[in-house]
Amino acid sequence: MDLICINLPGKFNKVEVFPGISDHCAVIAEVEVKPAQHSQKPRKIYLYKKADWSQMAVEMSRVSEEMESLQHSKSTNELWMTCKAAISDAMDKYIPTKICKSRKQLPYLTPDIVKLIKKRNRLYKKRQRAKKNFEYSTVGYQRLDTKIKDLRKVIQKKTRQAYWKYVESVVTPMTTEAEPRSGMKRFWQFIKRKRKDRTGVATLKVNGTTISDSKGKADALNQQLESVFTREGPLANDLLPASPYPATEDIKINVAGVRKLLERLNVHKAAAWSR
Repeated sequence: MDLICINLPGKFNKVEVFPGISDHCAVIAEVEVKPAQHSQKPRKIYLYKKADWSQMAVEMSRVSEEMESLQHSKSTNELWMTCKAAISDAMDKYIPTKICKSRKQLPYLTPDIVKLIKKRNRLYKKRQRAKKNFEYSTVGYQRLDTKIKDLRKVIQKKTRQAYWKYVESVVTPMTTEAEPRSGMKRFWQFIKRKRKDRTGVATLKVNGTTISDSKGKADALNQQLESVFTREGPLANDLLPASPYPATEDIKINVAGVRKLLERLNVHKAAAWSR
């Protein structure tokens, strides 16, 4: 059995091996780790509400006719790459875009709270300059320190009120008939923002080789999972019981059927089967 080692970015205090279930041993390790913070890079997003859907439909009709004419002369992979490139070009041409920066501001902060935070920062810088000039005992410094403390209390109170008001609006959303799942979308956005760790699967080491890419990690974990199960040979046809049901006909897939299924997809779900 191959051994997979996980490299954790931390300090190992103690590692012990205990007898486990069957032929597998349990490894217990005490590690001091610190989660890494990854800031989101600026990215391009499409403004679908401002898209020219009429020209997009004309372009997709042209792409559909082109795909039908090439389906007998090109392979499936070549057809997919052609379709993918055509859709990307059409989106860049008929859908406006903007660069979305990393969102550092909390969604529940109101403009009034932001103004108070900026005022607090200005007073804090003014106090720092007074510290450099050794003005600790002056009346102006003491008044400045009192203003900062009072402003902190006001900001803390208003921030807490705005936060719980925002949570209440997320938990009890206002949905409409046109968008019945708009409230659930805001709820899952709120849950996603609460996540602290985005590291995923750590770096793996297989047979002395360090693997850091996603495909290599998936292959290594798949091989490890397959190695703990017993492979059984295929059953002979004469051992299989006869099926009481008739054989199904060949499934035929055409453009009209695929278009019908795509039109019935639920846009509020990542994947949905039409019934």
